[in-house]
This record gives sequence, C-alpha cells and structure tokens, in this order.
Amino acid sequence: MDLTVQEKIDRVKEFRPIDDVFFEVLAENREVCEEILQTILEDKNLRVVDDNSDIAALMSCFTEKQVDNPKFPKLSSEVKRLKTTEGGASAVCEIMERYKEEAVKEAEERGRIYELIKTARKYKIEEKDLYHDLMSDFQLTKEEAYEEIKKYDESLLPKV
Repeated sequence: MDLTVQEKIDRVKEFRPIDDVFFEVLAENREVCEEILQTILEDKNLRVVDDNSDIAALMSCFTEKQVDNPKFPKLSSEVKRLKTTEGGASAVCEIMERYKEEAVKEAEERGRIYELIKTARKYKIEEKDLYHDLMSDFQLTKEEAYEEIKKYDESLLPKV
C-alpha cells in the first residue's frame, strides 16, 4: 500500500515512541537500530554487524536489551539509566519528540518539492526553470535539486 505524503505526515504525528514496545523494538530489531544510526550519523552505508571488532561491540550496546559492556562502561551506564529510570525515559521522549518534529517538517517540505516538480512536469516547464525554482524556493544546491527530481521521477516508475 502506497501512502500519500499527508498520510505519512499523519503517521509521524501520531508516533509516540516512549513505551516498553519501543525499547523492545530497538533492542530486538537490528534493522531498526541500523536505520536510526544511519540517520543520526548520516551514513546510509552503515551496517550493524558482529565481527568481534570494537565497533561491533559498541553497536551491540544499542541493540541489546541489557547493556553491561566493560569496554564501554560509561555508555553502558547511560543506556541502562535511559532504559530503566523515569528521568531517562523522559530525556529519550524529548529527543524523540524533536526527531518527530524534524521528520514532520522534512515530510512537509518533501511534499512541497514533489508538488512543484509534479506541476512543472504537468505544464512542461523547462528543466532549467524547474532547477531554478527548486534552488530558490527550497535553498537547494543544483546537485540536491537534481537528486529531488530524480527521486520524484523514480517514484513514478512501476514497482517491480
């Protein structure tokens, strides 16, 4: 089922992350942890793997329900505090609310960008004018405008 931009925005607005289920999903689902870390670290190539390296041991601190890793005593202590105390849950809640607000803003902007591209395509606006509008209206670089147009065009292709 393909969701509209507004439906995606509505889902994000309804997201209430601070409960036991959220922590369980983070602890048990490597893909969810991976996606969060990719987003926070702005590295879409990041993968959570267990190769017995220090990095893998560090990443396990984010994927395990109970964290007590002697290699990372401060992190272990902080993760435990965040997962088990009311103050920790409150701090995580505030952070997640900020992430949610950012996600809503990004989704709304993406919707406006897509509407501009859609309108330009519908009325056969010249590509250079579309680039100009994207760059001026949304403060995008030429490369970012290109990527947005590419994403939009790819979203129209049939899913295989």
